[in-house]
Amino acid sequence: MSEVAPVTTDSCLMSYKWDWKNYPDREQELYRLNRLYTPQDEDDPWNYGQDIITTKNRIRGRGTALSIKLTSPPGTACKVTGLAVLYMVEL
Repeated sequence: MSEVAPVTTDSCLMSYKWDWKNYPDREQELYRLNRLYTPQDEDDPWNYGQDIITTKNRIRGRGTALSIKLTSPPGTACKVTGLAVLYMVEL
């Protein structure tokens, strides 16, 4: 069987800063498949079992302002269909 390659390459990178500091952004990959799909043969349609790939990511740190930046490397697509921010305040 020949090698399998994706038709499109999708990627979404998130970086964030607390209080608009000048330290380097902490960057992490958001868009990723949680399990590997292996087709049976060349005619097997790709079916991951989900229409939308979802991931949960944690942002840790302290500050009064949080800046979040979503980017996509050149030649890749980044499609954000929803974003939720849950936060906890320590008193």
